[in-house]
Amino acid sequence: MENAMPDTSLLWILGLFFFLFYVAMHFVPIANARGEVALQGVLDGVPLSLATRKMILFTHYLPLASFFAVFTAVACFGFIELARGADDQRVATIGYMVAVVCGSSTLVWTVLQTVWGPHIYRAIRQAEAR
Repeated sequence: MENAMPDTSLLWILGLFFFLFYVAMHFVPIANARGEVALQGVLDGVPLSLATRKMILFTHYLPLASFFAVFTAVACFGFIELARGADDQRVATIGYMVAVVCGSSTLVWTVLQTVWGPHIYRAIRQAEAR
């Protein structure tokens, strides 16, 4: 018996991709702003104590960056599964391409937090030494 339902994999892949892109474009400035506040030690023109800067680093920036790395990794595997279930090879190719984009984002956020996090912490430690 032939499947009368149309293949909706392409709609799911593209719809989820644009939704994730929208979320990322709103999330990235928030995470980056938290990192900048921890690095510079100023929030809305008000200097922050060193303890507050550490708190922002460990309770805002690093958790946000970690969450985004894991979130994009989960999305990557989800897109791989959508691509594997697609009936049309062209739809599957689009799914794999979107998975590569999400995997790249996972890699970028993982590298950023392993490089930027220690950099911010060193800057706070240097400010403590003064």
